[in-house]
Parts: sequence; C-alpha cells; structure tokens
Amino acid sequence: MKLSICVVASVLLVGCATVSYSPYVGKQQDWPTAEGAFVKMRGTLPIYRGLPSRPYIVLGHLIITGDAGIEEMMAARQASPYKADAVLFVESSMFQTGSVGGGTGFALPTHRGAMATGSSFSAATRGVQYTVVLIRWKSAE
Repeated sequence: MKLSICVVASVLLVGCATVSYSPYVGKQQDWPTAEGAFVKMRGTLPIYRGLPSRPYIVLGHLIITGDAGIEEMMAARQASPYKADAVLFVESSMFQTGSVGGGTGFALPTHRGAMATGSSFSAATRGVQYTVVLIRWKSAE
C-alpha cells in the first residue's frame, strides 16, 4: 500500500516527461564563457542560465519534454550518468498538448415553454520542451 501511494505521489509531483540524450561528436573547442551568469544549485550540480566563467568541454545535450517546472530536476537527474559537472540551459519552448473544458446549464418552465441558461469553459493544456547542454570542466593543463 505504501508503495502505491509513493508511485501515485511521484507521478503527480513529476508529471510525465521524456528525455532524449544526444552525445557531442567532434573536436572539442574553446567553448564560449562569460564573466557571470545566473546559477542555481541542485545539490552539488550547478545549473547555469548563461555561460559559465571557466573552460569546459561539451558532453552532449538533453531534450526534456514535459510539464513546466520539472526541467531542473530532470536535468540534474540525467547529468549524473554522464558524469557532467554542470548543466547549461540553452532554450525552452511551449506548445499546446490539448484542451479541457466543461459546462453546466438548466431550464426553467415558463408560461410560454421554457427558459434555458448555462455556461461553459475551455482551457488549453500546455507542455514545455527544454534543451540543455551537459558539460564537464576542463582540467588544468
């Protein structure tokens, strides 16, 4: 029973997500750096929203598709198997996945027949796709 509750709670908290990894193939370059960036730590893993200040090599990139708000957790989880030292967020895009709606109504009898009234609503459901790059710091030469 506890396992079932944990599984349901995990699905509700994480939602559905897919992750696709593509390794970088080719000669490593002197990748761009910057004097400063926005950085959020996920445990010991820095997650950059901008370029880091130190030299690095590119391991590959992840495309994470799912609900908004899961991108940092999914990127951090996927960085570990590839032994990434940090994650760089490159881009994000939002797309419509469907819609939800509903309505209500009622009719009242009158001396001339009936009077009806009601209301309805609909809203788009959205997904988000993130592209992140996994990096490892260059060793001092």
